[in-house]
Amino acid sequence: MRKKLSVLILLIAVVALFSAGCNWKFWKSQDDTADITNNAVVNTTTPAGTATATPAPARDFSDYPIKVGNKWVYDVSSTFKNPYGEGEAGEYNLTAEIMDVSTNGLEWTDKVTDTLATGKAEAKMGYGLDAAKKNLYLNLSETTMDLEPYGIVGSGTITKEFKGLKIVSLDQNQWDISGNAKVTVRGGGVPAQSFDFNVSGEGKILDKKASFNTQAGEFTNLLRVQVQYTLSGGEVETTQVEVYWIDLGVGIIKYNLDQTQVKPISPLPAGGKSTMVLKEYEI
Repeated sequence: MRKKLSVLILLIAVVALFSAGCNWKFWKSQDDTADITNNAVVNTTTPAGTATATPAPARDFSDYPIKVGNKWVYDVSSTFKNPYGEGEAGEYNLTAEIMDVSTNGLEWTDKVTDTLATGKAEAKMGYGLDAAKKNLYLNLSETTMDLEPYGIVGSGTITKEFKGLKIVSLDQNQWDISGNAKVTVRGGGVPAQSFDFNVSGEGKILDKKASFNTQAGEFTNLLRVQVQYTLSGGEVETTQVEVYWIDLGVGIIKYNLDQTQVKPISPLPAGGKSTMVLKEYEI
């Protein structure tokens, strides 16, 4: 019974910590202009080789930097707590690097490395475009992490396979999200277990000419996109809101997340918030 509960707690925590878009965490604000961390980003010295201005973007993903070795480093501020509701994840860096691109150039996999309150974690994030390069999908999230804080000895891998999780649609101002996700937990001395989730929600473009300054440069003509959806299955139901600031020639410039456990299970906290801001990149 304890082992089953531990796996369930781990599953919910993983849904919270590694949902849509790269670690890419949750938020709750319905105010499209709200900055979750309430921290203004200071435009400090720009690292050599990074952009200081962004031209007007194309209306598709043709110039999106999908190439093996491309790398983005982000500053992350998070209020997600450990599974016992103690402490805060705080601030840390997250690095995403493209490790594989399909032969047709429409699918790629990022290797993501960061350090959370629960220890170092590594993930693979799989993305895909449609043939017209108008729609961006999240296909895969596979995370390897220390399971000890979740009551399970050792480390393990959590694989989430998505179908129908459309992050961005460039030919629509608003779109429905309807699909499913399969989550499999392996390792940590626990037999592999799979869980099925329904995914439902909607996405919308908030702005096509947003601006944002970071240590990586001054970015204009950004797409600002909000994705809000619920993952539900069995005893787990999680709602999250994600907001992306995207430069179609550089990548994700900023990301906000607000997550709420609709069916919280003790001792896991009911949710958390996270903000991710581009610090530097190599493309």
